[in-house]
Amino acid sequence: SNANARKLKPDPKLFQFRLPGRAVAGEEYTVSILHRLPKELGQQQFHVTLKGPDGKRIDRIVRAASGTGQMDVTFAVPGHLKNRSIGVATFVGRDFASNRLHRNKGNIPVE
Repeated sequence: SNANARKLKPDPKLFQFRLPGRAVAGEEYTVSILHRLPKELGQQQFHVTLKGPDGKRIDRIVRAASGTGQMDVTFAVPGHLKNRSIGVATFVGRDFASNRLHRNKGNIPVE
């Protein structure tokens, strides 16, 4: 229920991003997620979204993970974004409304 979803406090320890500082148009861009999920959370879904300069979604990849580890998610950067910028957003949970943590990084330059 929504009442339960609102009670979930974000836990900044659940995951961190490791992102290349720049991307190259027409090439791959790999986001690394270092996750530390407590046992009681079991398996969780990570929703990783590549966003264009306008903030709109270009692609989303959903991956499941549990426990402690690193997950690499690779996107193809569209060629037309040369000299523009991209952003990456990630949240962990079944859906955004009930997410336990989300992180955003914008203004990543595309060469």
